[in-house]
Amino acid sequence: MLLQSHQGNIHLLPALPTTWKEGKINGLKARGGFTIDMEWKKGKIHTAHISSTYEQTVDIVYKNESKELHFKAGEKKTILF
Repeated sequence: MLLQSHQGNIHLLPALPTTWKEGKINGLKARGGFTIDMEWKKGKIHTAHISSTYEQTVDIVYKNESKELHFKAGEKKTILF
């Protein structure tokens, strides 16, 4: 509902219920050692903060948009859609 991770991709809000128009969540874990904090407004992602335990590259997917990000170990990045 809020996060799906597989095959080197992290999908943000893949199945957000329409009644959850606004919200935020902290500390979601994704495969590969990622931690995600995110906030959504009007049913759309507003900000996402993603950190990685390891040095690696991942595709962050939201709706039909994908962003490839490279992380150093322990690095945290903020993405806006």
